[in-house]
Amino acid sequence: FLNGLYNSSLHLGDTILEPKNMDEDSLRTFDRIIADIPINVSDFVYQKVYEKDVFNRFQYGKPSRNSSFGFVQHVLASMNQNGKAVLMLNKSTLYSSGSDSQIRSQLVALDKIEKIIQLPAGILEISNIEPVIFVLNN
Repeated sequence: FLNGLYNSSLHLGDTILEPKNMDEDSLRTFDRIIADIPINVSDFVYQKVYEKDVFNRFQYGKPSRNSSFGFVQHVLASMNQNGKAVLMLNKSTLYSSGSDSQIRSQLVALDKIEKIIQLPAGILEISNIEPVIFVLNN
């Protein structure tokens, strides 16, 4: 139950390698998405998917340093035309370089990032990282 919504579904697995929310052969799209993105997952696991993704999720570029912008792009591809998403990410996504910087610049230029909210270090019980919340829109 989330704010009056009773028909949610959760799936266990790796959403980049094997997306579970599907409508036949395409990604299911949503009005609202809430996600806690895995922090600093090495992107070497996803390189083949980034290069040959049948769902066209990585249209803004192939992430360079870690998989954060891979997950961000997956979420964007899973949003419908009026969709919004709230994602918790590591603060490093604000200043990572290379193709991550290019992806971030495109998302800003296309007005996909509505807000970024910085949270204090130590707010998470399991880590001392400084998380940020990205609010995305389509």
